[in-house]
Amino acid sequence: MTRNNGSKPTGKRKNISVRPKPDELEQLHERAASFGYKSVSQYLIERGLRDGAMIQTPERERVERLLFEVRKIGVNINQIAHQMNAGYQGYSQQHLDRAMREVQRVMKEIVQEFKG
Repeated sequence: MTRNNGSKPTGKRKNISVRPKPDELEQLHERAASFGYKSVSQYLIERGLRDGAMIQTPERERVERLLFEVRKIGVNINQIAHQMNAGYQGYSQQHLDRAMREVQRVMKEIVQEFKG
């Protein structure tokens, strides 16, 4: 969120400008796509706001992105389980099974990244 006069968040988005060389721009597009980002803007924002050291290799960044996906799926699983335990009929065991298969798929990708 942006701040108006340094005190209150305004929620308005601001534009910034970067001027990469043509080969740098191509690399940014390739890296953003290879790590599953929908846009270079999203890639730059998420990578720039990340706490800690920047990941140096594309392989490590790919693994981190996959782990992020696993965490998101885990949140979905928790929400489904909570709703089912509360008696909500909109979810079934099939929903949980599907989510678990997705976790297994992503975890296999992570294992392949480490082996690869």
